[in-house]
Amino acid sequence: MNGLELNKKLAEWLGWEFREDSYRVYSGASGWGHISSLPNFSQSLDACRRYLFPKLWSDNKLWEHFVELARWEGSPPNHRRLKDGEMGRHLLDPMFICQIIEKLIDESAIKKT
Repeated sequence: MNGLELNKKLAEWLGWEFREDSYRVYSGASGWGHISSLPNFSQSLDACRRYLFPKLWSDNKLWEHFVELARWEGSPPNHRRLKDGEMGRHLLDPMFICQIIEKLIDESAIKKT
């Protein structure tokens, strides 16, 4: 998945709407922005803090699951639990944050089927 696809997936998770090459933050928004101006979540810690973290924080179970997924590095059976200091450093990496949220999205999609 390229950066634009990941950013679009995250924006859809936030509830943003898409139409061809345009997006808007909510259905009542007065205008549409071009998809090229979509926040670059995977490259911007500021975009993660502004848009992604508030949704995570709005649901305790979602936040707890995010933290649990973030504690593990790698894939089974070779994954390892991160120490708190290591996890803190990873949470400063926007791509890491986006990949964990993508796991949450994919897990919830599996549960719905």
